[in-house]
Amino acid sequence: MGKNASRRKAKAYEDIARLRANRRKDCIKCAAALAALALLVTAKLALETSGILETGNMAAGAVMMASGIGLAILGGTASVDFTRSGNEIKGIQTRTGITKQDIKDYERARRG
Repeated sequence: MGKNASRRKAKAYEDIARLRANRRKDCIKCAAALAALALLVTAKLALETSGILETGNMAAGAVMMASGIGLAILGGTASVDFTRSGNEIKGIQTRTGITKQDIKDYERARRG
């Protein structure tokens, strides 16, 4: 019984570590999508201001629209995955009785 419980807890710690890494990755994806969208808008405005692009150019507007939708999808799915990973971590903690302090201690011990 004791070995099963310790194996289960060790697997829970590994799962939590994997899910926390996924959360970091999803947070970075969401921030990158937002930054790319801001850069895209700024670049378009700079090109229009400098006279390289015509104001109201249909092709530039279409590119902006398509890329904006793509970046919104990327940021939105990353946000949903971030929340889903957080809920899974809470579920694992509830099932196994692991506290946040236990996770911090485990990660500190793992690093050395």
